[in-house]
Amino acid sequence: PGLLPLGIFLTLTLVAAPLEIVLVSRRKYGSAALTYAVSDLTRVACILSPALVIGTISAVMWGAAGFACARLGAMVWTLRRDLVTSFKPDVSMWREQLAYALPFALAVAVDVIQSNFHQYVVATRYDAATFAIFAVGVLQVPLVDVIATSSANVMMVKMGADGLDSRGVLALWHDTIVRLSLLVFPLVVFMLIAAHDIIVLVYTDAYLASIPIYQLSTLAILPTCLCVDAVLRARAQTRVLFGLNLVRLGAVVVLIGWSLTAFGLRGAVVATLLATVLARALGLARIARLMNVGFAELLPWKRLTITGLVAMIAALPAVWVHAALSVPRLLELLIMAAVYG
Repeated sequence: PGLLPLGIFLTLTLVAAPLEIVLVSRRKYGSAALTYAVSDLTRVACILSPALVIGTISAVMWGAAGFACARLGAMVWTLRRDLVTSFKPDVSMWREQLAYALPFALAVAVDVIQSNFHQYVVATRYDAATFAIFAVGVLQVPLVDVIATSSANVMMVKMGADGLDSRGVLALWHDTIVRLSLLVFPLVVFMLIAAHDIIVLVYTDAYLASIPIYQLSTLAILPTCLCVDAVLRARAQTRVLFGLNLVRLGAVVVLIGWSLTAFGLRGAVVATLLATVLARALGLARIARLMNVGFAELLPWKRLTITGLVAMIAALPAVWVHAALSVPRLLELLIMAAVYG
């Protein structure tokens, strides 16, 4: 019974997706951030209010559909206001955009398959209880994706600025990498040393077997600070991006059987990590050719090394405090986090 409003919600949400994208591309970052926040709060209100007042699934679905209609109206109003002279169909521009967007859409589709493939394989090979152990181990950290995606979006807009030469693009990319590494490196190290407490606190002792899987999957966060996909997108290399994702998917498919046999459940994560490293290495090689730079200039090696070393050195007192404490687990985790911070 909820299929019609659900279809309306999904369709109009997709149509209204460019709302914040247009604002970001026009360098209105504050307005885009505010729009994201207001949109999410409005969606919550439109879904919760019918649930609390009427109390039926149908009412909740129609509330979501009403939100999608309101968001679409807001997008049309914003575009007409900001693009007064150019808010009209343009066939040639549409063709150009499609040539860029279609390979990127295919790349995203392959990435979705690749990023979830190991879970499907484990689910078919093992029983439900074992899969639950694995699913907890590959727990995602949304904060990283939100910050990395936001930084990459702003970086891509700046890379498209007029008058920015290859050296300027390289400097901008390095600056973004360094800023992200200041968040990603310490976060990864802390999650590694606090893995036992995090898993047991959230999921209880029943999921102790998830800890080594969680630690391995945490390492997959590290490549996000390189923004390889964003640089390729900024240089309109979406076909290359599609090819790289196909390579990564192929590597996972080839490696996962052997990895599961050799390493057990951890092997599924190992296969995904190896495939990611391979794809990132090929992506970096492509970027080096596009920017005409050598290996030594490709990345801000010195600053990345310093950040990594500091992140690891800061773990030593945190581990010592963790070993010396005998307090409730939540308090122990908070103290450990404070010491590490």
